[in-house]
Amino acid sequence: MKEAMGISVADAVSRLQTTMSRRLTWEHDEVFIFGEKRAAHGIEEDMDYLLRSRQTRERANLFVSEGMAIDALRLNPRLERDVAETLREMTILQIGPDVSMFELLRMMRSAGKSAVLPYIQKLPSQPGENPDNTVSYITGSTVLKNGKAVGRLNMRLTRGLLWLHNETKEATLTFKPEGMPGSVALRMLRSRAVLVPSIKGDRWSVRVKVDNEAVLLQNTTGGIVTDEAWVQKIERAASQSIRSRIEETVEAGQRQFNADIFGLADLFRKHYPKHWKAARTNWDSVFKEIRIEINVHMHVKRPGMSNASVPY
Repeated sequence: MKEAMGISVADAVSRLQTTMSRRLTWEHDEVFIFGEKRAAHGIEEDMDYLLRSRQTRERANLFVSEGMAIDALRLNPRLERDVAETLREMTILQIGPDVSMFELLRMMRSAGKSAVLPYIQKLPSQPGENPDNTVSYITGSTVLKNGKAVGRLNMRLTRGLLWLHNETKEATLTFKPEGMPGSVALRMLRSRAVLVPSIKGDRWSVRVKVDNEAVLLQNTTGGIVTDEAWVQKIERAASQSIRSRIEETVEAGQRQFNADIFGLADLFRKHYPKHWKAARTNWDSVFKEIRIEINVHMHVKRPGMSNASVPY
């Protein structure tokens, strides 16, 4: 692996080219990784270079890595041919947010000027092996505001964000129903979130409705899966679990980062253009005070391949 440093991406690429016998091209690049310090400094200048190049793929995925990006690229994954393919496959499995160059540009140019990128960390290698014989995996999301990283969401909060962004079709939800021993795991079949904005006087609010369908994946509560009353309890418990995650994510976005990672600015601009025009210069203050009401409904369609429960 070769590397080069410069005062900008263009300068670094130019310096790298002087050490290569063939012309550098971007056509086959599937991922771009920013180190966390670079993300904190700001990535707008880097994106300017990448988007101006006719060779770069707008569908290439973007990530922020712990430490320096080159450390993530040096790893030798076992299952896939390289780091890029590993990260792409993780994105396809919806382990974290799926953010392409095109999608990041859309978020950065949105009215809220906030975005998220999947955050990756190095998985510890097996004892006795080369430390680089491992992979980077998604452990959360980096929150960007005005092109700069302002914080990070852990996986629980990232899942809450994915629910709002309708990106949880392949998710597995595990929770402990109140008043029951053991736990329940559901495999999501479908999830759809609808956000409805409202302005009454000086009060701005958003009503969020999340409808879900799932199948029972595991039941260690000892409950009878064919009992309608038991299924209803599980559905309520699952709805509460999802709602709690989303509420925690909303709290982090509004209070901790004051970053509109939910796209509320565009939502109000579309439905209330006059109110938005008056509030746009003071959006950060308005955003923090928006009341967000979350309603979640879960429907368990099937008990899986067996109607029986293992006794506990």
